[in-house]
Amino acid sequence: MSIDIKAVAAEHKGKLLEICSKLSTLKGWNMKSAQGALSLIPEIVKFVEGVGKVRDLSGEEKNELAVEFILLLLPLPWWMPLSFAKPLLGSVVSAVVDALKSKFD
Repeated sequence: MSIDIKAVAAEHKGKLLEICSKLSTLKGWNMKSAQGALSLIPEIVKFVEGVGKVRDLSGEEKNELAVEFILLLLPLPWWMPLSFAKPLLGSVVSAVVDALKSKFD
C-alpha cells in the first residue's frame, strides 16, 4: 500500500512551520531565503524521522516527505523544473541523514 506523501505533508505542515519559524528566529535565519531554508534541513530531517516512526514510513517515503517539506519552505524559482529539483533535494536529504545517522539510532 502506497502512502500519499502530499497528504502527510499537508497534515504536518503547520507543526513543522512552527518549529522552523521558532528556530529561524532564535538563529537569526530568514526562512524565506534559500540559505535560511537550507539551514533548516537537519531540523526537517529530524521532524520527518519522528513522523516516519509514527506512520511507519519506509526510508524512501521519508526522503520524499522531507523533500515535500523543503519545497513548502523554499518555493522554486519559476525557471527551475520540479523534475530537476526533487532528485537534487533528495540527495541533499540523504547526505544529511547519513551525517546525522548516529543521532537516530
